[in-house]
Amino acid sequence: MDDIERHLSNLKFWKPDQPLNKTSHCTELLEVSNGIIQQVTCKRNELLVVYTNQQNEFLLITFHNPVAFKGINAVGAEIHDIYKETDLNLSQDVKRVTPIENGRSYCFKASNDGESIFTVVADGYSVEKI
Repeated sequence: MDDIERHLSNLKFWKPDQPLNKTSHCTELLEVSNGIIQQVTCKRNELLVVYTNQQNEFLLITFHNPVAFKGINAVGAEIHDIYKETDLNLSQDVKRVTPIENGRSYCFKASNDGESIFTVVADGYSVEKI
């Protein structure tokens, strides 16, 4: 066993030249045309929305430090537009849970009637292709 350990101690293992799984996050305003919400998942300090656009590309929209979200039949819904709302009309329960300083409201607008079907209140977001 000592001979094997001595022999293996001098071996150099492969290391990548750059970090693996490096993702670049886009923090620009969402430019989303028609598409479909595929999945909504809530994790601690993150709300994840998997979205497919017109080119059938899957996008992962990650909302950071979400305070609240509200949706009616959001999964599978066809979305026409996503816009940022500056006027936060939150319920008293949400205001009691967390003080909102930098929270912004992001609304997903339905393609058939133009109503907001999914709203997320969060500090910010990032987008990446998956």
